[in-house]
Amino acid sequence: MWSSHVKTGTELTISSISATALAKEFGTPAFIMDESDFRDRAAAWNIALNNAFGSNAGTVYYAAKAFICVEVARWIKDIGIGIDVCTGGELAVALKGGIDPAKIEVHGNNKSVTEIEKAVAKVELILPRLKCMETINLWPKLKRLWQLVLAQSLLIHSMK
Repeated sequence: MWSSHVKTGTELTISSISATALAKEFGTPAFIMDESDFRDRAAAWNIALNNAFGSNAGTVYYAAKAFICVEVARWIKDIGIGIDVCTGGELAVALKGGIDPAKIEVHGNNKSVTEIEKAVAKVELILPRLKCMETINLWPKLKRLWQLVLAQSLLIHSMK
């Protein structure tokens, strides 16, 4: 998806910076993200969700699998939206970027025991969200998760 700040024509520019200048500074190939556009779009989704559903709006989540690094995680934190992570690495980046664990959704199938252990060990606030973690092979993972929770003497207050 193109940034709303991309201009084409004689020369491609992103936020008024020419592709040639970016290539000279960063080399090629390069992955360029427009922070202003990212923030604008995330805020627009958040506003639209709240306008449409009011107090029942829920949370806008950015999918880390689209692209995640510590700086993008910081943007997500600043904007105040949530993040959807699938792997232990994505979880580590989200936490390093300072995202509130209550705004982290851990989901997806095929979680290793190690990834479940890391999610449980990192922050207790993630535990209520692990209910969404598995859509396939749910029960074996929940059984293992429960064993981990008991082993670490953690309490799950809400598994609604």
